[in-house]
Amino acid sequence: MQTGQIPLNIVESFEFNHLMVDISNFSNGLINSTFKVTENGKTLVLQKINSTVFSNPIDLIENYIQLFDYLETKKLLHIPTPIKTVDHNYFAINSEKEIWRAFEFFPNTITVSTVQNKEQAFGVAHCFGNLTNTLALFPVHTLKATLPNFHNLSFRFEQFQTAIKQSSFQLKENSNVEINTLLNKSALVQFYEKLKTNSSYKLRVMHHDAKLSNVLFEETTNKIICPIDFDTMQSGYYFSDLGDMVRSMTCTISENSEDLDLLEFREEIYEALISGYLSSLKSELTEVEKSTIHYSGLLMIYMQALRFLTDYLNGNVYYQVHYPEQNWARAKNQIAFLSKLEYYLETNNLINSN
Repeated sequence: MQTGQIPLNIVESFEFNHLMVDISNFSNGLINSTFKVTENGKTLVLQKINSTVFSNPIDLIENYIQLFDYLETKKLLHIPTPIKTVDHNYFAINSEKEIWRAFEFFPNTITVSTVQNKEQAFGVAHCFGNLTNTLALFPVHTLKATLPNFHNLSFRFEQFQTAIKQSSFQLKENSNVEINTLLNKSALVQFYEKLKTNSSYKLRVMHHDAKLSNVLFEETTNKIICPIDFDTMQSGYYFSDLGDMVRSMTCTISENSEDLDLLEFREEIYEALISGYLSSLKSELTEVEKSTIHYSGLLMIYMQALRFLTDYLNGNVYYQVHYPEQNWARAKNQIAFLSKLEYYLETNNLINSN
């Protein structure tokens, strides 16, 4: 066994013998580096926080401890326990100033990346809704914003407008159709602006990365255990988590696919997500929020289309790309997906088509 992936002092900080420990990669996540570490029956999840994405890594740790302690007090939901070092801290620092933390390992659990059926979709939506419901009385303003403006649609639209002004003629010429399409859908930005000033839309603790792969399942029964990966958890509005699930689970192709002929909207998955989310939040949502619940997917898909096209116009400075036009292709994908969802919602009179 080699500990080269994890600095020696980090291994020892969490009370492992570097001569006997077994280390393996533990996640397909694109942000943090995550490992399963085992020695003589003791197993932990050890993770290096990506300080390029999260400029204040300690905020993530402090947020998680707050949430964990609150949920343990309520005894309604158990999430992985944060583990202290030999120095009684919740993190360790290596010689390169990288911050590492450890969590309880849940044995016999798995994560999945592709939704299998409407029952699974209902369960995942219920899981994330239950998290928000359980935290309904949590003092939301005590959480640090780990990614400021992450789901701020007005901010994303401003970034898009700035990118249009500053981008090269060629990039704007290439994507002129998509630019105009997104500008013509700015009514969604106006909806968001009104939402922020309406007291019927409450600030709550939202996960902000509510996707299938951030839920733990029991390996043999496929029973849902709990949500995971709380790094983006901060205050937000009702549409964020449901909208994330709609965006990531109701399309027949991934956001990286250019074969738009294969893009379809999965109505049965969508309906299961809506039902599962509403069933868990019970009376927590206001009547106004319930009446506009179907805008959740529209807001999040539109926001992602803005972000992809903004990055293309800026020269691909944020998202990793394998060829120069990939963010443009991703934006086309999300615009086509948005059109499919709009058609479904308008046809079924679930939103105002005006």
